Amino acid sequence: MRIRHIKIERWRHFQGVECDLPDNAPIICIVGGNGTGKSQILELIAACAQRIGLTPGLELLRGDPFNEEASFKVVFLIARDTIPTIDGDGGYPAHLNSQRESWDRTLTIESSPAVSVRITAGNVSPDHSEDFAQVIIRLIQKSSSVHYLFLDADRAYPKVQMSIQHINEALSRDWELTKKESSFRVTRNLYEEWFRFLIGRENQENNKYVQAIRVARNASTPDPRFVDQFESYKNALRRVLPHLLFVGVDPQRREIKFDSTGVELSFDQLSGGEREIAFLVGQIERFALKKGLLLVDEPELHLNYDLLRAWIGFLKSSVEEGQIWLATHSLEVVEVTGQDATLILQRDDETRRVIAATPLSAQPVVATLSRAIGSPAFSISTLSFVLIEGEEEIGERERFRLLCENPNHVRFLEAGSCKEVIRRIAELKKLAFVSGQTIRIGGVVDQDWRPRQEQSELSAAGLFVLGVHEVENFFLHPPTLRDLIDLMGGNPSAAEGILTAAADRRAGSWIFNAARTDRKFRDCSEPSTAVRQLVHGLSWLNFTDLSDRCDEIARSHGNLDEPEISLFRKHLETRAKIYSRKRESGELWKVCEGKEVFRAILPQLGLKDEDTGERALTSVWARKPDLLPKELVKLRAYVRGL
Repeated sequence: MRIRHIKIERWRHFQGVECDLPDNAPIICIVGGNGTGKSQILELIAACAQRIGLTPGLELLRGDPFNEEASFKVVFLIARDTIPTIDGDGGYPAHLNSQRESWDRTLTIESSPAVSVRITAGNVSPDHSEDFAQVIIRLIQKSSSVHYLFLDADRAYPKVQMSIQHINEALSRDWELTKKESSFRVTRNLYEEWFRFLIGRENQENNKYVQAIRVARNASTPDPRFVDQFESYKNALRRVLPHLLFVGVDPQRREIKFDSTGVELSFDQLSGGEREIAFLVGQIERFALKKGLLLVDEPELHLNYDLLRAWIGFLKSSVEEGQIWLATHSLEVVEVTGQDATLILQRDDETRRVIAATPLSAQPVVATLSRAIGSPAFSISTLSFVLIEGEEEIGERERFRLLCENPNHVRFLEAGSCKEVIRRIAELKKLAFVSGQTIRIGGVVDQDWRPRQEQSELSAAGLFVLGVHEVENFFLHPPTLRDLIDLMGGNPSAAEGILTAAADRRAGSWIFNAARTDRKFRDCSEPSTAVRQLVHGLSWLNFTDLSDRCDEIARSHGNLDEPEISLFRKHLETRAKIYSRKRESGELWKVCEGKEVFRAILPQLGLKDEDTGERALTSVWARKPDLLPKELVKLRAYVRGL
């Protein structure tokens, strides 16, 4: 069961979207920016699957597309030997038997104001096409095997409380006979039902086995061989998580048990990624979708990169004549899926409608960047890409664009931590090389408290290390602050005092964090709550007796032995002296905690919020370019040079 073609003339924010799909692709990956409608494509497929009989029901959070003003068409291909009821001899009316040989095994479902809903069979005479399609739908509905499953992104794994009513239902239900009617449930319902399924099947099969032993012994025949009904699930789970063994059901506690390298754990004691994989693999095994249609929204949920690759690899190998659709932001999913089978949803910049779904192979390789994928402006020949530290939600890319004068040819993309910036750049360069493409890409990381040697190592790896603690520090540049204060009718000479006072209030936190980042302490235990509360309340005025204060902090850290306390105290003293020197030299603006200090001085500058402050300060540089900090000049030169 696969989808061959999708055309959306008009539906929600889609307009004129059409795509032909590779016949031999077991996985189709949909990518695009937030709000482009990746999940909605899956919902459209789900609604069409229900109309052609693949599922007896439909549960969608946003409603049924067939009840909306829309015009779309989806073509399904039903491979031979996929649904036995179709390939059998019965079920076809005599007047339609002659059409079986000409049928190309496709069903096309169309919805529009003109035709309402129309389902036709491909290559069948026009007079019989709709009637023949209805016969196929009835045969699909008669099939007891599952041909469809939708795992939406609303996946969370709270502890399941099993009531007596649930236990009774689990023990009495015919799980095989009712399997198909469960496949359309939303994921949170599937999750709760999965527990009842495991408990019910385990108890039912165990009872049958014990009864068979009794019968055999009464007849003086050998005991029957034990057949583990969950052997396939156990083996499939270990393919993705080799360390995790499915043990079974604890009937007293009503828990699902696993063995992790010799330690017995219940399902709710597993890590987030382990729970995700244990559940998802459980659904694949329960519904046996090797020849069916599987839809998974955000397969990367709860998973690290290595685990995600293993999971997608397992999915890909589990398909025979079926098809898997994945809606994702993840570069790793795209890499495993392949470029021909990855569709990029693209928006029109003016109308904001999605107007195209084109294969990644027809787009620049940089379109695989997870968080900005799908932009119709992507072009290797005209754009450069700069990966930066930070998360998309905090707006770092807008800050960089503002500081670098909104360069039209540059796309700033948040990539998470410094390690993630390095990893993503390496992966993209590798992907570009394999694809025969060239890519202009760089990375910018914060200076933080990194020592010079580490900064040199990062620079040697091709990254640009900011000349300030973090990007917000550029907005603390004293000459720029003086000019802005003067422009707003204030006293320019107050700039340094305002800045120093705000930084001094956070001196305890700065000294502590700077000392903690030393490589000797990075692997030490986490600081105690007491020491965090202590340092956050210490201003620079509290460090008049430097040695005693640093000793107090070191001893409050917790989980340090005496030699470590002594060493940590020395590092604290060193960082406190550095803070003092920077304070006296006028370089405090470069090294203080930029985010917090900038936020603290805004009211004294008469600025209502960070966005207003950033724009006001960058406007100073637009008027007086000679005030630009040399550290910002270097950043702009790096960006221009990519």
